[in-house]
Amino acid sequence: MFGRNNRRFPNSITNQIYYEWSVATKSEFFREYDNLDLRSPFIYPPNTKNISWQLQLLSIEINSSSWFPGKNKVQLSLKAITSFQTEYSNMKVWCKIFFDKNNICSERFNTKSCVFIYLNSKEPAQIILETFTYDEMENFFNQNDYLSIEIEVGWLFSSDKMLFQEVEIHFDRNLTTIDKNYFGEFYKMYKSKDLTDFKIVCQDQEFFVHKFILASQSSVFKAMLMKTNIKEEVDNTIIIKDFTPETVSKMIEYLYSGKIITELKVDECIQLLRLAEKYYLKRLKILCEEKLSAKISIENFCTLVEEADNNNSDFLMKACVEKFRKIQNEILENDKWSEFKMTHPTLAVKVLESAFLKGK
Repeated sequence: MFGRNNRRFPNSITNQIYYEWSVATKSEFFREYDNLDLRSPFIYPPNTKNISWQLQLLSIEINSSSWFPGKNKVQLSLKAITSFQTEYSNMKVWCKIFFDKNNICSERFNTKSCVFIYLNSKEPAQIILETFTYDEMENFFNQNDYLSIEIEVGWLFSSDKMLFQEVEIHFDRNLTTIDKNYFGEFYKMYKSKDLTDFKIVCQDQEFFVHKFILASQSSVFKAMLMKTNIKEEVDNTIIIKDFTPETVSKMIEYLYSGKIITELKVDECIQLLRLAEKYYLKRLKILCEEKLSAKISIENFCTLVEEADNNNSDFLMKACVEKFRKIQNEILENDKWSEFKMTHPTLAVKVLESAFLKGK
């Protein structure tokens, strides 16, 4: 549902959305509680081109000990994604969130009155809305043991400068700046090749890296490096044959910087998604999924559906289904869809069924 009249936002707000997210059953939610990573389908405002929104529920580790045991908390955040070619746009965002219990929004949270964000086409802008405890989350399920979240968002493009005082008052401090500086020192170590103790070889290129970085970011690399009798550990070298040096380089840059440094074309992002899936780089995979989801078009739709299936990406598949519902006539009339039905009949049926059931 979009464009609901909302007098709680300032009169200057002309861009608004209202969205209901049916998240999960109670058993599903708490079964994955410590490793939670739930994301809503992309929310596309009808009157604002090139911007989409997305809700995310993510487990956040908290410190605990045998003396003070505790459970992880859950962080609810809102992401803004754009395909604008301009590097930055300054936005003011107002947001209200509600937990629908038995068709009555008895639990509601008014987030900061205004959040200032920089919106750019290279990476999503994230707003942390609230952080909840285990007990609080249990309280939000309705009588049918289902979690339902409603969100109202209003935003305004602004040329105002982002002043420190405004950030201090209105923005949830999640150590974003500190994290970037922290990773920046790692990246310097990679570029300088100081104290490297491992080598990745791809075709005719060699990449000198640190075992600790590989093992800390990838359970596949960690398992490989902990075995003392395998060739990779003995030679301190791994050979990657099924990807290009450019893709391997982007993966390594991510491992050291925590972000995708360069803008990616769709084909490049697909290769990086495959590499992230192979070496179980969960966060890199999420970034690739988000970038690809923002680039779905009539021409690449079938390709991205196939990649979503091959790389176990439920998120990308859901984004494809959402896109299909918006431009289904154009996709169905495209020659690539006709060919796709012949070569991938099961996947084609899956897309149609998902779109049909979602639309009911």
